[in-house]
Amino acid sequence: MAENHNGIILDRHFSNALIKNAYKNGYVEFEENGELDRDLINKFKSNREYGLLEKKCLELILLFDKVYLNDPCEFAVLEKLKFEGIVRQSRYLNDVENTVDYNDIQLGENIKPLLINHLVKHFQKRQPHLKEQRGLAKKYVDGLFDFINLWRIGLHEEAVNYTHLPLERLLDTGNPVDYIYSLLKREESYPGFVVDMLDMEFELSSIISLMKMSEEFKVPFISKRVSCTSNETEGDNMHEVYKLCLVQMKDEIQYIPRIESIDDLLRLREKKEIKRFREVLIEWKNLMNNGDIKLAEKIRSDILKANKEISKLDKWEKVDNWFYYLAVPTMFIPIISNVVTVGGAYSRYHIESKQKKYGWIGIGV
Repeated sequence: MAENHNGIILDRHFSNALIKNAYKNGYVEFEENGELDRDLINKFKSNREYGLLEKKCLELILLFDKVYLNDPCEFAVLEKLKFEGIVRQSRYLNDVENTVDYNDIQLGENIKPLLINHLVKHFQKRQPHLKEQRGLAKKYVDGLFDFINLWRIGLHEEAVNYTHLPLERLLDTGNPVDYIYSLLKREESYPGFVVDMLDMEFELSSIISLMKMSEEFKVPFISKRVSCTSNETEGDNMHEVYKLCLVQMKDEIQYIPRIESIDDLLRLREKKEIKRFREVLIEWKNLMNNGDIKLAEKIRSDILKANKEISKLDKWEKVDNWFYYLAVPTMFIPIISNVVTVGGAYSRYHIESKQKKYGWIGIGV
């Protein structure tokens, strides 16, 4: 992460929050090829989950020069967003070669907690009567994950013979191995178990794609997925030279612009108050990235001055806590007074925990 890139990658949820807002403002259209596509697009438009992220998404885009979308809605036409310089590049799962290697498997092991949460939600909807859903989900994810990876790398017999899933408790199937094998031979509609398996496979691929994109472009990502892990450093995984920090700017940042639409975003980014605020933040970030801690501390007063100028805008709001995302050299972390959370490869932590809205950020390695 030695290069100074003022960019950020939005995961599927944040990407789709942007797309939904842009659609309402005429900056995105949808392409459909038949009734099934139309149904999926209508379901996307009515998804209320994305509405919670729209404001945060627009704030991020205002502050970062390069915004990348990972795994956005495949029916959305993004050309207007790219033309306006709002989105630099987007990447879909089918753009990446559908292969798996050992590193992917190791990465998948580290993100199992996310998949467990993902599957618990499925249990709550599909089989709410089940007891001990989290413990069952862990066993289920372990088995499905092992099965998926063995199958994807061509070890079909091993996948069937050596994978153990708690299917007897979930399904009245008899021998679970025979049942799995029969499901994979079917060509008709999928039963619930296969839907779960395919859904988890899609989720796993999406997360791995997000981290790989972060590694490729050398920028952090933000994701709606919230893990059950704590906000603590993860010992053995914390060996990278650069760490991602969640930096609290309670004293320096007191005002933020109110952004409700793409039109607001385009208008605000041309305002001299916003340009100055961005310039000072980027200068501070670059100094921190380069290890110039003393110089960075000196310009914190400049950040405060630039931030006060935001109150001159037509629409703004006062905030008690504001956080910035920063990758800094490990050796300097102990002397940065306003770092509240440190993360490394595969570490997950909540952002702005009071609101509990957003998710986690990290750097792909």
